[in-house]
Amino acid sequence: EDFEETYHKRYIVERKIAELFFRHGMRQARFFGKRKIEFQMMCKALAVNIKRLPKLLSSAPGVCLKKVKKVLGSGNNEKKATKSTV
Repeated sequence: EDFEETYHKRYIVERKIAELFFRHGMRQARFFGKRKIEFQMMCKALAVNIKRLPKLLSSAPGVCLKKVKKVLGSGNNEKKATKSTV
């Protein structure tokens, strides 16, 4: 029973790792050096997680965008540009 739960979690993680390799070009690094390669991997992982964010926030499609806007801010706090008379 414990093995099945662990295996299911591993299966989910392995799918995301496979997505990095097959869809985001992680089979070959673009840079030389350990730090640059680690940075590239982190950027790719961040992109995959941002792509997954709406699905993780909500399973209901209509509610999802409202939650994302709430988390990221609706943009109402920004000052609107006004025409200046010179």
